[in-house]
Amino acid sequence: ESTASPENLRRADQQVSTWVYTADKNLGPFIEQGLHDAYSPRFVKLPNGMEPPVINPLHRRDVGIPDDAFVLCCASRAIRDKGWAESIEAVARARMMTDRDIRLMLVGKGELHDEYSRTGVPDFVSLMGFRENAIDFYAAADMGILLTTFKSESFPLTIIEGLLAGRPFLATDVGDIRGMLSTARGLAGDVIDLVDWRVPVDRAAEAIARHASHPQIVQAAQARAAEAAQRFHIDRVAAEYVALFERDVDASSRTRIGTTTARLPIAAWAAA
Repeated sequence: ESTASPENLRRADQQVSTWVYTADKNLGPFIEQGLHDAYSPRFVKLPNGMEPPVINPLHRRDVGIPDDAFVLCCASRAIRDKGWAESIEAVARARMMTDRDIRLMLVGKGELHDEYSRTGVPDFVSLMGFRENAIDFYAAADMGILLTTFKSESFPLTIIEGLLAGRPFLATDVGDIRGMLSTARGLAGDVIDLVDWRVPVDRAAEAIARHASHPQIVQAAQARAAEAAQRFHIDRVAAEYVALFERDVDASSRTRIGTTTARLPIAAWAAA
């Protein structure tokens, strides 16, 4: 939730020309205070951006995964709300639905990683721990997976990493994930609706089985992933910010003489 008090938000709003936000949920505090106008150019939705990293895909055999397996990868904090348990169960069910060897790589540290390290995981699951090069794991997979129920989820950077690696995602419809995966040609993967904030594991398993069993579906999704990734290149996002600054600075310079209150051209708003 936002930590900005109503008074501080209204005071800031008087000093800001343009608010930039990443997910529709970020508008909540403005709507509650009657400050939001859906038709106003003062509110602009822009994505987060990343510098496309150098990708060094792993060799699957180096991490004990057959080359012909269908591999999903989740790189996130190892907390319950990020869907690790649901991902394991969904893959287990998908394996029973198909004749494919479906594997799951879990990249990250946290309570679940520690728990699974003690209790063990099924043979089809690889616990990778924390890695700075998560994008290399995505590049070695066929598809990303993020079955998140994290209520403060907004614009997961791990999805951007996966897309930059050319990998589509199976994810839950939380925050702005659907928008992140949307392209003019359809979704770069599949998005699942939560049911009372719980992951419908059967639905996730069916989606995994469908992708694992039909290479043409995966290939089409990977093409859309490459298209979606273009939106998140830092140079493109930076250019959009520069255009907004230029617009507001130009508007400010044309403001009539006598205006006593200077307005901050742009403020980014990324409250959960």
